[in-house]
Amino acid sequence: MARFNVRNAHINSTRTGYMERISVPKKASQRSDWHPADIVAALRKAGWTVRALAIHYDIAPTGLSRAMRESSPAGERRIAKALNLHPKTIWPSRYHADGSRKLQGIHAIQSTRDLRGRNGNTAAQV
Repeated sequence: MARFNVRNAHINSTRTGYMERISVPKKASQRSDWHPADIVAALRKAGWTVRALAIHYDIAPTGLSRAMRESSPAGERRIAKALNLHPKTIWPSRYHADGSRKLQGIHAIQSTRDLRGRNGNTAAQV
C-alpha cells in the first residue's frame, strides 16, 4: 500500500521502503503541453536535432531548449515550423483556441486602471 505525504507529494514510498519519484506538472495547463523529450523525438523523426535547428536559424541551442520549457514565441515558431505544425498544437496552454498567443508573465497581469470600466466607473468619474 502506498503512502501519500502532503509535504512530499512528489515522493511515493511503499512498506518495503523503496522510493519512487513521481513527476507531477506544476500547473494543470502544463499537462496538455508536449514534454520536451517528445519534442526532441519529433524533431529527430523530422530529420532535425536541436543543435542543427539552432545552427540553421543562427541562434544558440539554449534558445530553442528554453522554448520547450517556457514561453518564447520565436523559438516556439521555429520548432513548430521544423515539425510542420502550429505552435498551438505543441503548447496548447500558451495559445487561445483561435491560435493567437495568450499573454504570459507580467503582461498577463491587468492593472486596476484597465479594470475601472468593468466596475461601472468611467474614466471621467474616477
